[in-house]
Amino acid sequence: MHSTLQILAASCVIVTLLAAQSAAAASTAAKKLMQPDGNLIELDEDNWHLMLNGEWMIEFFAPWCPACKNLAPVWERYAGTAKDVNVHVAKIDVTTSPSLSGRFFVTALPTIYHVKDGEFRQYRGARDADALLYFLKKKSWQSIEPLSSWKKPDTIHMSLLSYFFKLSHTLKTQNKKAESKTENIENTTNNPAGDEAPELLTEKPGTEQVRKRKPRKAD
Repeated sequence: MHSTLQILAASCVIVTLLAAQSAAAASTAAKKLMQPDGNLIELDEDNWHLMLNGEWMIEFFAPWCPACKNLAPVWERYAGTAKDVNVHVAKIDVTTSPSLSGRFFVTALPTIYHVKDGEFRQYRGARDADALLYFLKKKSWQSIEPLSSWKKPDTIHMSLLSYFFKLSHTLKTQNKKAESKTENIENTTNNPAGDEAPELLTEKPGTEQVRKRKPRKAD
């Protein structure tokens, strides 16, 4: 019973901290909403709440993902055309915003979501510009079942899941740094300073070493 109360108390603290962080970020989110080109929007852990209002197409990607690299130029162009139908197009880098991959339960990359007024639907169609624009103009999203209430990213339990995703990512990063530091220490131990290989002396082409002879004594 005591341990259960501790878990509940810890969960409440986490939710409170997450809510405070979101509120603090809301005031600055609008300032960094638009990218320099004025079309594609970059969302992160601080300003993702912006997608809860209006209509959005969101891509979750990672810089190392080959399929994401192929989609990148299409997504850039798509952002320019989608604004003509009053739809915001955004991208989220899961390597810098790991909590959002947990909040949206992203298990494959790239993952695309359509969001309208807080309703979330996963887009599973073709990834070419024409198909993406057709999806918006014909309102094909209406035929897709939205995420159930317990899976919605703005719920408390998904906020908790996002926290643990971020914690896991932080621990992995720290572990990699520790392993790298240990490896550097081992290399230093195996090759201590001062125990360096002797420098190799090379002669310039066309030069010869001349030995100095001692002068002979007069008889």
